[in-house]
Amino acid sequence: MSDAIRTVIAVALPAMMFAHGLSMRVDERRAAGADRPWWMSRAVLAVIVLVPLFALLVLLVVPTTPRVRVGIAIMAASPVAPLALGRIVGQRGDVPFATAMHLTLGSLAVFTTPIVLAALGAVLGFRASVGPSQVAGQLATALLAPMVLGIVAARRAPALARLARPIGAIAKLALAIAVVLILVASSGSIFAMDVRSYVAMTLFVAGALAIGHLLGGPRREDRVTLALETSFRNPGLALLIASVAFPEGRPLAVLVPYIVTAFVVQSLYLAAWRRRDIDTEALGAPAPA
Repeated sequence: MSDAIRTVIAVALPAMMFAHGLSMRVDERRAAGADRPWWMSRAVLAVIVLVPLFALLVLLVVPTTPRVRVGIAIMAASPVAPLALGRIVGQRGDVPFATAMHLTLGSLAVFTTPIVLAALGAVLGFRASVGPSQVAGQLATALLAPMVLGIVAARRAPALARLARPIGAIAKLALAIAVVLILVASSGSIFAMDVRSYVAMTLFVAGALAIGHLLGGPRREDRVTLALETSFRNPGLALLIASVAFPEGRPLAVLVPYIVTAFVVQSLYLAAWRRRDIDTEALGAPAPA
């Protein structure tokens, strides 16, 4: 990855999180997560505990190369993807709660990511360690600090909220261009991955979606929100772990194929929801709440 692309991502991701914080209304900031503590508990259980356990099951059952095994394990230990919020917004998810969930999970990940990574490594036979301070630095820079700053700025100066849309649009456009360039540059790793590795990645993402869907409860927006949150992992945090624990870069080649696989599987899940909504509306009944 070139320095120019790294710089674009390093600026655009925090800008997008800042814009999201600016866009939160006062009533949403107060209500988010406060009235449903049990739902937040289910979210923590799903994202931090059940998804890594399912990843372990997949990796024990499906034979893969060592680098793919380590790469999937690193992704499983890396929750809270900034890009998940954008997709939750676009899919009529519970945005206020997703915001509260991001802040909660991001804070917990400072401590849980090193523990989960060490546990997966002990079972799967690899050694990888990352310190809480390193995790905190990545999450604070890319996610927590910009979002909190946006929320505080909107509270102190409500007029700034009108800047949320243009800032967010510019950041998303910059990220989209960066992603396209990364895909072009990494096309070799996408086609070089063997079928069993893609099977393992697909099973992991599908299982993570299922965990979030089942624990999301009866409401459509809750299920979509938690399913996307569980299946989206944090590429930035995974990149940090891989670069610190594996300087030779073995697991890095798995990152782009995994992201492509996750996007395809998530798109199929969301397409099924859209089809269900269309069928429900065609029958004259209201879509699921």
